[in-house]
Amino acid sequence: MKIRHRICTLTLGVMSLTAYAQNTQQINVSPYIDETSEIPASVEKVVYGKLGSIITSCGFGNVANQRFVLVPKASVVTEDVTETAPTMYAYTLNINLCIGDGVTGTLFSSKNVQVKGVGTSKSKAYMQAFNTLNAHDAELKAFVEKAKEKILQYYQLNGTSILQHAKTLAGKQEFDAAIDELSSIPSACEPLYTQANQLMLSFYNKMLAQEGDKMLAQATAIWNASQDADAAERAGELLSQINPQSPAYAKAK
Repeated sequence: MKIRHRICTLTLGVMSLTAYAQNTQQINVSPYIDETSEIPASVEKVVYGKLGSIITSCGFGNVANQRFVLVPKASVVTEDVTETAPTMYAYTLNINLCIGDGVTGTLFSSKNVQVKGVGTSKSKAYMQAFNTLNAHDAELKAFVEKAKEKILQYYQLNGTSILQHAKTLAGKQEFDAAIDELSSIPSACEPLYTQANQLMLSFYNKMLAQEGDKMLAQATAIWNASQDADAAERAGELLSQINPQSPAYAKAK
């Protein structure tokens, strides 16, 4: 079940929250190539690898599906195609790198970099051009540091409202959404991060109780409707999915 899989994932996540906070102060960022990037699909794997290198070398965590994103957009400055055999393609590209909030669209930092690449195809020329990006370049590091400051400032200004919104979602029993909201808070944002972890654990326990009660009620209804071998099997399947940490587990046994 989707909910059961989510609960198992959260179990691991909640158990590791304390250890994670003690070992890192990372802000996680996802590389993201959108439809307007003008980057050929055949080059995306190379670009994602290069963006990941920039993220990690500058102190961010390179993690998929995060709120904060590093987005590249490429535009052609010059294009030359030779008539030699084999045909060679030479490009000068302007790459605009942006770090921002993928949810609100807020831009935190941007940097234009001009690179050149040559190859026997457009794709190979683009690959070479992106590979010339130096993840350890001082200007790129400054670009990332500016984004870090803006992200931390965002949470300092909006921390209270984020916690309150998560509480509102949990009050409507939208525990998944509430936990997702809190899990976006980076560990560098103390004491907000600690408060978010405490709320996540509380919401997680409430979600376990809610799901356990739901499965128990369904199993009971199945058994009461038809007390035969088939009903026993179907009810038993539901009962076996109740998490041992749920208050309903004892009744399920």
